[in-house]
Amino acid sequence: MINTKETKKEFLMFLLDKPINKILDLGCGRGLMSKFFEKKGVKAIGIDIKRILEDSDNFKLIEGDIRKENFGKKNDLVIASLILHFFEKNEALQIIKRMKNSTSKHGYNFLICMSKEDEIAKEKSEKFYPNDTELKEIYKDWTLIKEIKGITETEDHDNIGPHKHNLIFLLFKNNITL
Repeated sequence: MINTKETKKEFLMFLLDKPINKILDLGCGRGLMSKFFEKKGVKAIGIDIKRILEDSDNFKLIEGDIRKENFGKKNDLVIASLILHFFEKNEALQIIKRMKNSTSKHGYNFLICMSKEDEIAKEKSEKFYPNDTELKEIYKDWTLIKEIKGITETEDHDNIGPHKHNLIFLLFKNNITL
């Protein structure tokens, strides 16, 4: 059983002492993962379809569609947490390609995805619900640093009643020599 909040924290704690100065947080919501680095003075840009929070000294929110917004260059960490399943597979693959291209040499991509094994995936087959093998293939030119996958505790949100999710947490490091 995965505790989503604790698992996110485990990955972020691993990254806390890494040389991260610039973060891109896709589908950032309240920006909690980016703000985890705030005391360290890390600059973060969050992109989300709706404005939930205001800019601060180290966090700038771009209200927009991640399919259309500029990801910039040389991000030391790009986060895509529980966002890719909202897109059709070809759109999600393009977003991942852009994530990789916007990451600095030796930077990281942190993905949290709803798995192909998730109950909702069976209802929405046109959307991006990968398995870990598929994600590892997409990132075959990067180094897999950390992986956790499993079933969440029971949740109740979005008016679908009590349910569990099958999640994949993956952290990849760019090892491409530019």
